[in-house]
Amino acid sequence: ATQSVFGAKARIADFLHLEPSQVDVVSPDVGGGFGAKNGAYPEEFLVTWAAMTFQRPIKWSGDRFEEFLSTTHEREQVHHAKLGLTRTGYIVALTDTFYQDQGAYPNRGGIPFHHTVENLMGPYDIPHVAVHGYMMLTNKVPQAPYRGAGRPQGHFVIERLLDRAADTLGMDRAALRMKNLHTKESPVLHANFDSGNFAATFQKLLDLIEYRTFADRQREALQEGRYVGLGLANCVEISGGSGFEGARFILGCDGTVELSTGAVSHGQGHRTALAQVTAEELGISVGDVIVHEGDTRRIGRGIGTFGSRTMIMAGNAARQGAREFLSKLQAAAAEKLEAAPADIAFEHGHFFVRGVPSITMTLKDVAQFLMEEGRAALAHEAYYQSQSLAYGFGSHAVIVEVDTNLAAIRLLDYRIVHDGGRIINPLLTDGQVIGGAVQGLGTAIFEEMIYDETGQPLTTSFLDYPLPGSAELPDVTVVHTNFPSPNNPEGVKGVGEAGIIPTQAVVLSAVENALAAIGVRLNDAPITPNRLFHAISDDSRE
Repeated sequence: ATQSVFGAKARIADFLHLEPSQVDVVSPDVGGGFGAKNGAYPEEFLVTWAAMTFQRPIKWSGDRFEEFLSTTHEREQVHHAKLGLTRTGYIVALTDTFYQDQGAYPNRGGIPFHHTVENLMGPYDIPHVAVHGYMMLTNKVPQAPYRGAGRPQGHFVIERLLDRAADTLGMDRAALRMKNLHTKESPVLHANFDSGNFAATFQKLLDLIEYRTFADRQREALQEGRYVGLGLANCVEISGGSGFEGARFILGCDGTVELSTGAVSHGQGHRTALAQVTAEELGISVGDVIVHEGDTRRIGRGIGTFGSRTMIMAGNAARQGAREFLSKLQAAAAEKLEAAPADIAFEHGHFFVRGVPSITMTLKDVAQFLMEEGRAALAHEAYYQSQSLAYGFGSHAVIVEVDTNLAAIRLLDYRIVHDGGRIINPLLTDGQVIGGAVQGLGTAIFEEMIYDETGQPLTTSFLDYPLPGSAELPDVTVVHTNFPSPNNPEGVKGVGEAGIIPTQAVVLSAVENALAAIGVRLNDAPITPNRLFHAISDDSRE
């Protein structure tokens, strides 16, 4: 599981009445976790109890039907929100009363609930806010964090309200957003954004999507009988936060450096990124760094992977620890070279006494020297701890075409301008942002858990719960505009949840814009074919 292996260790030890030292937890590579696996399920405890009781290895895996019935869900909320603006388009107040379907048990539903409130204002300046939220217990599957964890819901509300406000005031949707985006000079109620230029990032998106000419293109399409629309949305990804993460280094006998951390990846590429940070600090090849994740036998403490925190916490621990580890390596080399540690230089994988570059030692030489001396492998453990948040920013645009006869939505183009702070690996960052956007597009037009009136789930397989494939998705273009965070030494910001945050809002904005000529208004996500059909055929529209 992608939960903290250390938390799992403590809970399992308590359940089995064992000392924590008698339990080790190892998390192998798993598929996407996205929050649903970041917690404890009863099966995990029962498997360990069965293994001890019967003194044999036990394996349990749920089938797809069981996963639909028991894996935690997220997103279901109902909002009654109002936005107050001046006639010139400046926001003055936001009120919202919302209800979250918590399912049958409290579980970890308080996390998305809290984040929803935290994200209701998005990146906009809103001087007066009043929010009342209620968590409702029902007989559905419990709610718990899922990629975004309340951020998409909060941003959905403010972005849809801004579209409504632009229509009511007769203002351009982009101009209304630009007027209210946070700037360095403007007061902000809900957060102290650490870095970035929201207006410049949004303008870059408008240029990228050729916003100035879109109205003309839309009119031409409508003359041809085609309903084409453009959606816009901005988002903030709040990441990092409290806690710590560690990095433990060991010098291998072959000169490689092993790095262990309590963070656990599930497809993000943490091993590659952490190896890059370590190799850069040590001045060695990335291939000479071996990264181990989520193994309580290798490192004593850790918290885990969630909330887009890993490169903020583990990345900074790796940088700090590698620097300290290098000092230990220099001290060991100094013994062999009979010099003071301060006189030892390390360049291009070789230690040497400053001014005497002809006599060198490699990392492998240092490891062999320690073995010959009968000493343990050189090791070092470092932890990075912080209470500071990092604030990534993104502007999203999507162009859609709606077939009113089939109630079908075709996604034509999706563009993102994204601020992820200092980027460690551009390819992995693009993968996270695009992956999040694609995942969000599925929840915008396809994915929906449906229950009958008694609370029995009707969607229990992928035959009932469609996922988007390559045929349904557009190419996603990502352009980066990076402002390093001053709130952590690496300057990194979270990127794991950035792509998914505004996707539902931006798709509904685009579909509504495409159907503006016939007066369609959309309030619910996902905008499935059935829901879109009823919206198009609704005779009660004003």
